[in-house]
Parts: sequence; structure tokens; C-alpha cells
Amino acid sequence: MRTGRSLSALHAVREFGINATQRYVGLTYHPSHSYDVWPPKAANGPAFTRPIITNRDFDMGMMRFALGAALVSALAACGGGGGGDSGAANGSSGAGATSYRLGGTATGLSGGAVSVSSNGQTITVPDGADQFAFPQNVANGAVYNLVIQSQTPGLLCSISHASGTINNADAYGAIISCDHAVGGSVAGLTSSGLQLADGDNTVDVAANASSFFFGNAKAAGSAYSIYVKTQPAAQTCVVAQGDGTMGSRPISDVAVTCTDTLHDSWALMSDPHDIGGIYTQRYGANVAVDAQGNAWVFGGNGDVSIFSYNTYNDVWRFDGKTWTQVMINFPEPAGNYTRPATRTEAVTWIDKQNHLWVFGGMESLGTNYAGYVVDNDMWRLDGTTWTRIVQPTTVSMGTQGVAAATNLPPARTRAQHWQDKAGNIWIYGGSNERGQPLEDLWKFDGTNWTWMGGSQDINTAPVYGQQGVADASNWPGGRYHASTWIDRAGNLCLYGGVQYGGYTAAMWCFNGTAWTWSGNSTYDTAPVYGQQGIAAASNNPGGRAGAATWRDRDGNIWLYGGARDINGEIQYQNDMWRFDGKLWTWVSGAQTPLQPSIQGALGQFSTGYTMGQRSAPTTWIDTSGRFWALGGITLYNHSFAEVETDLWAYQP
Repeated sequence: MRTGRSLSALHAVREFGINATQRYVGLTYHPSHSYDVWPPKAANGPAFTRPIITNRDFDMGMMRFALGAALVSALAACGGGGGGDSGAANGSSGAGATSYRLGGTATGLSGGAVSVSSNGQTITVPDGADQFAFPQNVANGAVYNLVIQSQTPGLLCSISHASGTINNADAYGAIISCDHAVGGSVAGLTSSGLQLADGDNTVDVAANASSFFFGNAKAAGSAYSIYVKTQPAAQTCVVAQGDGTMGSRPISDVAVTCTDTLHDSWALMSDPHDIGGIYTQRYGANVAVDAQGNAWVFGGNGDVSIFSYNTYNDVWRFDGKTWTQVMINFPEPAGNYTRPATRTEAVTWIDKQNHLWVFGGMESLGTNYAGYVVDNDMWRLDGTTWTRIVQPTTVSMGTQGVAAATNLPPARTRAQHWQDKAGNIWIYGGSNERGQPLEDLWKFDGTNWTWMGGSQDINTAPVYGQQGVADASNWPGGRYHASTWIDRAGNLCLYGGVQYGGYTAAMWCFNGTAWTWSGNSTYDTAPVYGQQGIAAASNNPGGRAGAATWRDRDGNIWLYGGARDINGEIQYQNDMWRFDGKLWTWVSGAQTPLQPSIQGALGQFSTGYTMGQRSAPTTWIDTSGRFWALGGITLYNHSFAEVETDLWAYQP
């Protein structure tokens, strides 16, 4: 546009396409003392490529005059000279317009950006924005629907009032609301199966992932504590910077580092006498694992003096990192039945509804070690409240193989027990109030008991029959403190235990109708170790009781420690054995008894570390296949027994 060309406001509107949304003009000054007059560019609005007026030759006085005249004329033609804001969310369309602005507001958009689309347009709403608008107007009568296309990891944004129809007005009612999540980096993860947890919230992390975020929002000011709930296959992951308080933006500095697993390695996971702050040392505590992989620990005994018992009835839940006291220790006065009496070495299990059940066990009488009694009552915990299902009553064996509401096993403690795939509970033997071994077999289906075999006789000897051959006449005889598992075929198996004749080294398996035995029928036999790490038919852990057992993901059975009778003296081992279904292998640990623990920093695994000698620890397996052992009895100087409360983990 040359100098001196006249330009009316109407001419400018017609030639340059100025509409009611561009009501003002802009002024650009050039160093050559020339001025260009532009229509304004609203935030997120269209860019104009040429000015309304270009005067490269006017002097300052003439330009001021021309600008004043053009401004007055333009304002008059466009509907007046009132003020207005051309910002993204506050611009408006004038009367008679055929298209309108579309946008809204944002709350909580901190720590990242969000991409939003509608009507063929996509914009990025940046970190910290509290309003937004699309650059192109939307035609009157058009339907709009705002959709979030992407957002920075850690943001959990949603849109309310996102849909509607343009109706002769700008639409700024959409609201982007953002919450924030906890996450961080992942290094070295090459396999699947890693699950991280923050309280009850979990996130699965895929193989080769480099980052993670939880899918749930975390309120500002709330605490978070990230830990590994399930380890990946063949790897061990640790969390750094996993504890903190949520702020007003996503947390992204939690660091997870994974390394290839050290097999046959131990780690001390808690300091002795420091579980939950108030968990006391004990052995014979009972454990069951729920569907989420949490271990529920009930009761136990804190005293090892002969005929002296200091039992508990508290309940603890362990999620792999944190201990939570579910029920406090509270001995009931006689005649009160709001919870089970304090007891040790009961039978516990968790049903399909995640209820914790307790049957039998040994109850101490009073707080001054006044003796004990063995129970046959049954209780159920729904998470907060105990319900007594069966009160102590007269034993009724009923008809063998027939379930009945009146059936009830005799009182017992130290019983061998299993939970099959159908959820049925099986118990075998145990000991009575006089410590005499029992030999009866029972099944509980969740409602009724069934007597499956054996007698009420005490101190019975095994009926062996032919080794390796199932026979209905075979019977393991009275015993307690045997190690138990269910094999790959679903058979109920037990190894060792205390019998009237001593510590046995025989293994028995029940297929539902008959028992089969293998191993050594002689009492108090010494282990046959063979070559470490090599399976052999001659290998055998020897006569022992109170050994810890676990079944790994491949169905192998692992046996650790326990008590042995060596020349009339009870001593504890720390050897680890593996049974593949046919042969035993001595994996690790010492051949000589009474070995101390060797540990490093808490949570640090090493093949050079080991849990020391002990009997009757509380054991379970987590969802990642790691073995756990809590407490138990240790023996020092061949005579002094001590109850432990340390927590160990073993990576097979």
C-alpha cells in the first residue's frame, strides 16, 4: 500500500477481512519512522500477513493524524469503540457473528501439559495454564466435544462440560481438572512380573520399561511409600526415594533399580525385636497368605521354658514391606468369647472370602505361666471382628468318610495341615494336652468336618508296607511337628516329625484314599548330604522336626533347619535342602548344627549370608516366589534356648 492512498474503515474491512472479533488495530513502528496499522492477533488466534495501512513516507505528524482518523472510522464501522480483551479465554464474538470461540478453564494443571482436541483442532494446554481456547472459531450451530488426546505422565486429567452445541455465543464452559500421581524411573528391568505398591494401590511394570506411574491420584499432603510387592522373574528390584509427601504436582523421582537375581541367597529384612515396633519375639506363630499375597500372622509363644507358655492372640498383616497390627493382643477373661484365647501352634488358613480361620492350638492359662490347655474350638476373622464358629465341646468322630455338622476333631496342637485347591482343610495328628502324638486324619469343607481315617489312639507306630507303593493299610502313625506340602499331583505330603520313638526321616504322601511312604524308617538318623548341589538317591535330610518348608513355582520342595536328636541332645540345623519329587539335594548351609546367622545390610541379598540355626519359624511364600521366615527358636551353648523375632527372606 503506497503513501497517500486513502483508506476508509469500510474499505479496510472489505479488503482485509476484518470481522467483529478483530475490533482493534495494532501499531508497528519501524526505525525509518514509518508505521504499519494491523488488525490485532488474539492469543491462539489467526496470524495476519499484511498491515491495514503501510506508510513508509509519512512523517511523524502526518502519521499521527492518519492513525487517529483511521482508528475513529474503524471503530465506528465495527460497532463502537468499547474496550475488550483479546486473551485466549476472554475474547468474544459480536452480535450477528456466524462463528464463535471455543475453550474453557483448567485447574490443577501443574507439572506437565495436556493435549485437547475438538472440531478438527488440537491444542496443547501448557503447564500452569488456567484457561485455554482453540485458535479457529466454530460455526454457529456446530456440535463440539472436547477430548483429551494425551497428557504428561503423572497427570490424571479429565474434562467436564466437554460437549454441547454452539448457540449464538462463545462456549467457554469446559473445565480441565487435573490430579497428580506418584511415579519415577526404572532401570535394568528385563523381565516381566514386577508389581509395585503404595498401600493398597498397585501398578504392574512391563519388561524393559524405563518409567512408571500409579494410576490413582494422590492428594496433596498425603504420604506415599512405594515398595516392590512382586519381584520380576529371575530379577530383584529395589526402590530408592520411595517415601515422601505428595505436593501439588506429580512425583517423578522414585527410582527402581533391578538386577539379575542372586540364587540361593539370603537377606535379613528386619532388625531383631523391631517388627512393627511392638511385635514381640515368638515361635509357633501361625500364618496364612491371602489372595493379594499378604501374610496374616496369628498368635505364637514367647517363652521356651519347659511347661511354661506365654502365648498371644494378636493378628498382624505383612504386605512385603510393612507390618500392620490388625488385632491387638488381648487375653480374654474366663467366660468371655469375643475372640480366640491366646494360643500357639494352632491350624490357620484363609478362605476364598479372605476370612482368617483358627482351629485348636495350645492356650496358656493366666499371665504367670500357670500351665496350658489344648483347644478344639474354631474361630473366623472377617478383617475386624472375630466370630466363634465352634465352641470347645465333646469330640464326635462320626462315621468315617461322612461329613456331619456334629463331627468335631479332638483338641490338639502342633498338627500337620494342608489346604487343597478346592479350599478344603486337612489336618493330621498333632499332640494332645500331654504332648502325646496323635494319628487321625480330618477334612473340613468350610461347613462340616469329616473323619477320614486313623484312630484316637496315642503314640501309635507307623504301618509302613512296601516302600513306594500306595496301600490302604499304610499309615504314618502318631506324630507332630512334621513338615508338610502338596506335591505336583495334589497329594498331601509330610516329612519327619516327632514320634513316640524319636525323630523320623520318613516321607509320606496321601492320594485321597491311601498313603505311600519313602525314605528311612529308622529314628534319629543322621543326614546323608552327598555332594553339595548334586541330587542323589542316597541323599536324605535325616530325622528332624520343626523344619521350615516352602514349595517353589516349579513344584520343588525346600526344607530348612529344624531340630535333630544327636546322641540324646536336641540341636538345631541351618542346612537347606531341595526335593524335586524324586531326589533330595543338599543346597547350602552347614552340616554341623548350631550355626549363627550371617547377614549384611537390611534387605541386601548375598550367597554368603544365611539365617542361623533354628526350629519352628513361621514361614510363607510371597507372590514373587520368595521364601520368608519369621522368628523361631535358636539354641546357644548346647543348652540355652532363645526365641527370635528377626525376619529373613530367601531367593531360591
